[in-house]
Amino acid sequence: MTEIVTLDPPPFPEVIPMSIVMAPGRYQRGDWIHEYEIETFVDEHEFGEIYDARDKHGNRVQIKLYFAFAQGDAREALQAELDASSLRHPNILAVLRVGPDANQFYLVMPFSEHRTLADWLRTRRDFRKQDAFRILHQLAFALSYLHDHGIVHCDLSPSVVVVADGTPLVQIGDFARARLDRCPLRPRRYAGASPFAAPELSREPVSAAPSLDVFSMAVIVFVVLTGAPPSRRDDTGEWDLRLIEEYVPELAPLLALMLSNDPTRRPAASAVMHWVAPLLTNPSIPPRETQFTK
Repeated sequence: MTEIVTLDPPPFPEVIPMSIVMAPGRYQRGDWIHEYEIETFVDEHEFGEIYDARDKHGNRVQIKLYFAFAQGDAREALQAELDASSLRHPNILAVLRVGPDANQFYLVMPFSEHRTLADWLRTRRDFRKQDAFRILHQLAFALSYLHDHGIVHCDLSPSVVVVADGTPLVQIGDFARARLDRCPLRPRRYAGASPFAAPELSREPVSAAPSLDVFSMAVIVFVVLTGAPPSRRDDTGEWDLRLIEEYVPELAPLLALMLSNDPTRRPAASAVMHWVAPLLTNPSIPPRETQFTK
């Protein structure tokens, strides 16, 4: 069992030497970061790299490194992750340890063989409706907790949802773009071409709001059920939910509200959780292919 060590997020120094801004070379297997031995390079992120590693007891963990955290977007992203590191919820990925190491900053998180929901979706070919109900309920549970604490994730997608090994558990991670509720946002950092981003993120001015996460959550569930994000209907310009209406009518009214172009019409995450809860107890729902076909 992984040793859980929680630390208060250390404060940023007032002045950071330029040497810290420069990114060091990539780590190799057998290298050490503090008390963690590197095993495998996993991926790059916007401001550093991610590795699988083992702690001094041999437990597997994942380490997220920030190389250039002294200023600008990188400083903002790391501060957001540090602010979220104290959150404790079964559907939020725990941060086991945070701290500086040489010219960088690291966050230690639990190891997951399946990585993310995006990875899981690429390898799974059949789903039960129950899978979608369960995922939606757990995401809504986590977001309700976040929003009650005044935090908006702002960047929810299958790539930041971790699938826990050997359990039906999903957990939200990667809080680099999270912001406090009503905090002004810079749309250039959030909208891009992501199909999971709410439409209002393409406009200025815009502030962080729970409705942003609710929209993204709806798109995630749509992808789980159909294999692709929703598209607009040519005749009405509204989101095309005909597949959902035909095959998963239980969710169609809820998804329509969650995907509303008007953020004020979207339900709160807590309301989504309560809507979906009764659907979790129906064991008779048959499996269907990821991409619905007639």
